[in-house]
Amino acid sequence: MSHKVVTGLVARAVEYKESDFILTVLAAGEGKLTVSARGARKHGSPYAAASQVLCCSRMVLSEYKERFTLKEADVLQPFSALREDLASLALACYLADLAQTLAPEGDTFHLTVAALNALCKQNRPLALVKAAFEMRALCDAGLDPTLDPELPSLKGDAALAARYVRQAPAGKVFSFTLGKDPLARFAKLCESCVLAHLERPLPSLEYYKGVE
Repeated sequence: MSHKVVTGLVARAVEYKESDFILTVLAAGEGKLTVSARGARKHGSPYAAASQVLCCSRMVLSEYKERFTLKEADVLQPFSALREDLASLALACYLADLAQTLAPEGDTFHLTVAALNALCKQNRPLALVKAAFEMRALCDAGLDPTLDPELPSLKGDAALAARYVRQAPAGKVFSFTLGKDPLARFAKLCESCVLAHLERPLPSLEYYKGVE
């Protein structure tokens, strides 16, 4: 049995047996990992906080036959501010869901953490964070949105935003502004690109639209 130390963000937590969680973890430099958090649902469990969706932690994992089990966890960023606004929380859950959906094709950890930080700071419109994340996540997964026939129709600031998002460092992807109309065009394009690449809309996207 070997051990691995990762910095990971919980994108999904599924209840298992009486007291466990099966976690989908976006791990820096590792892509997507499935991790068993045994006893994490028990009162007083040392894994309880780190097993919450949207929590970023330093994790010590044991590996046996390509299966990972959580052995230690130190919370680094709980992103507690997201729980204070339902729309921001719903969007964060959608972004994490999209990230883990695309994770086998790309490392989405740093982009997702940057998006959650932007949502916590509340200094960018939700539509901007959503659109920029969608476009960059597709690019990082090797699904280039520039192949979409609608992209050449973007003009002016919306076109500049698309170019910036595709090229900026992950931590700077959300460091731009757009006026209302260019943002609406940019957001429509990015969502259409995601829907074109997925077999079906993610339920988390539908939920976000319901509470937006």
